[in-house]
Amino acid sequence: MSPPGSCNIMFSIDGINTVSETMLIFLYNGTRYTWWQAMTNNNEEGTPLLSPNFYTWDRDITDYILTTNINPYVGYWGEFYFFPITILNPFTNKKIMLEDSLNIC
Repeated sequence: MSPPGSCNIMFSIDGINTVSETMLIFLYNGTRYTWWQAMTNNNEEGTPLLSPNFYTWDRDITDYILTTNINPYVGYWGEFYFFPITILNPFTNKKIMLEDSLNIC
């Protein structure tokens, strides 16, 4: 069950490197969090900031699948519980999810 006020956030990365979701960096209220900190209560909210599950569309089976790797120029979505959260690419330190990404609340 989703916490009240949660939203499904669409995002994608650029570049040439595939990124393991556990390498992503999350920026929330000016503080940088590792994957582990954002997915547990080890952050300022004392509860996970977002769901640990990211999904992408699989054209072969025509359904959404759970993924652990984020590939460049492929769309993904995840459930975020607090806003705004910016995802940073660990290879480039660039923002890969901006506040103007498609939000489905």
